[in-house]
Amino acid sequence: PRWSPPRPGVLPISPGFRALVLANRPGFPFLGNDFFRECGDVLSCHVVEAPSRSSELALLAAYGPDVPPPLLQKVADLFAELRSLADAGSLGYPYSTREAVALVKHIQAFPHDGVLGAAANIFAFDAHQPALAAQLASVLRRHGIPAGL
Repeated sequence: PRWSPPRPGVLPISPGFRALVLANRPGFPFLGNDFFRECGDVLSCHVVEAPSRSSELALLAAYGPDVPPPLLQKVADLFAELRSLADAGSLGYPYSTREAVALVKHIQAFPHDGVLGAAANIFAFDAHQPALAAQLASVLRRHGIPAGL
């Protein structure tokens, strides 16, 4: 309790103490602890959803100032569809803004690699699963990115 006398081995907590903890949602593919189940009764937990399209575009533009805006829109649309497929259970991995940023950063740093080279860098791990690679290639093609993962 707050006004308890000090005890050996116990550190008092400051009245202004705050903990900001980022945690992935539970389940595959993260295989970590269910943060809410473990700490939800002692912490105030808030879910941070994927950003809006306009916010994601602004973020992508900040990471890729030389990347043409139509290409940034294509990347935002691609990752919006990948997230919706994950939410629907069609994809196991919830591709996030983190991967969209990585793709744009690659295009910014290595423009001669093109979108396909940058996408291959992002999805290389998935190429080892033929059914998943085919599904991802189909989504990439729908967004104008020729792919054969």
